[in-house]
Amino acid sequence: ASLVQEPTPAPLKYALSTLGLMLPHVRLPLVELTDPAKADVAMSMKVVCGGELPVAEATSAFLLQPSARTH
Repeated sequence: ASLVQEPTPAPLKYALSTLGLMLPHVRLPLVELTDPAKADVAMSMKVVCGGELPVAEATSAFLLQPSARTH
């Protein structure tokens, strides 16, 4: 339910970022999630992932490399 509480892709992008699959940033005209919405999505992802989210630091560093970016 938390992924569809807002009519934008921002909740899905944030959910994927908790798994280290992408960065949570959105471009205008979209806006980032509020802190309560982020907490709700993170809680839902923890439930889906069995109580723990993977550490995303290494994946985020990979996503920041120029060769990994898509335009």
